[in-house]
Amino acid sequence: MKNSYCSFLESAYKFTAMQNFSPDKEIVTWADEEKLKVIVEEIANLMHLPIQAFHNDGFNPIVKLGGECGNIHFFVLQHIKKFHSSVPVNLTIGEVRTEGNASFSFDENKFKAWLTERPEILDCHVWITIGREFIIDATIGTYLNTRAESIKKYGGILYGRPENLSYINIPKVENLKPRKMTRLEFRAVVLGEKAFKACAPAAPSI
Repeated sequence: MKNSYCSFLESAYKFTAMQNFSPDKEIVTWADEEKLKVIVEEIANLMHLPIQAFHNDGFNPIVKLGGECGNIHFFVLQHIKKFHSSVPVNLTIGEVRTEGNASFSFDENKFKAWLTERPEILDCHVWITIGREFIIDATIGTYLNTRAESIKKYGGILYGRPENLSYINIPKVENLKPRKMTRLEFRAVVLGEKAFKACAPAAPSI
């Protein structure tokens, strides 16, 4: 799956340029796994901010977090750009598959259609790619728990190589490691904050 993810990422990079957008950073080989863990721990410790915001707005924050991949990862992107500017990070828009089935079906044609008419909901998946082969996903675990399993517990943060993801709890809330986290396939379609802003239903709200 490692080669598969890199292949999707390279195709997404080319497609992004063809649509006259630029990625957040160039795709380069990067393998500082200690740095990755530091970043993920920082993100985990910042998750209380959107959780509190969801609560203040009257939402069930667990359910809301699982469905806010766009806003959450836009927030994560800004943190990494600000505090780890040398890290090759890209906001990544695409689809994720569980056991071969697309939970968020998304392709190049769908993106191009959204450029003409913005969708009412962001019916795709958004995550963070670092380098060529590492990802950070702060919402998919909670999505799997709340939607696929009907379990009202946070699903922590998944990170690492897509074929061998690691897991970390979100501090100070009840977490449950998602059962299906080892059966995920991430398919990148388009890259970068600019592309995200062009196709999202509204401006990021976190």
